[in-house]
Amino acid sequence: GYEVVRYEVTGVHASEKTTIGKGQMRSIFSPKVNDRFQLAFSWDQNQYAVVGTPTFANSPTTAQPPVPDAKCGPARLTGAYEHLTVTAFGNAMGPAVEIKAKRDYPTAEIPYFGETECGLDRAAAKSEPANFSLLIPPTAYFGMPAAAGKDVTVNAATSTIVITDKANGWTWTYKVSPVK
Repeated sequence: GYEVVRYEVTGVHASEKTTIGKGQMRSIFSPKVNDRFQLAFSWDQNQYAVVGTPTFANSPTTAQPPVPDAKCGPARLTGAYEHLTVTAFGNAMGPAVEIKAKRDYPTAEIPYFGETECGLDRAAAKSEPANFSLLIPPTAYFGMPAAAGKDVTVNAATSTIVITDKANGWTWTYKVSPVK
């Protein structure tokens, strides 16, 4: 096999009922949120390390508008919700990369029905860290696809490995090519 391989990773997020606005006391949910980003890097399979300069590209999040409150009307969001914006990535412990990312919430006005009348929960825009480690699957999976596990699809003909993370709404597609 190859010591160093090139990975082009596409992360696609699709989720139901995602918090897209946070008030002081209440949150507003979108019925459907989609996001995507791409990473590209060379990977030393023996050292578990990124080689050279990695690159990444973010795509804008799309979110369906929240369902309006039956009595008090729709929430008002000023600005965009961004589910995940990658800001940097690099080596982690073991066969993974550490992704530095953030989640951005827009200014929100969330209507609610109080004891006798409608109220409005207001909140300023804010950003939260959303860092995580991303597993780098070994190229040995191409020779032993059964070793990959149940949420992993290996296609040696197209040099791709797809990992489905249902719990978090992500599908990771790894396109692998030899470097040396």
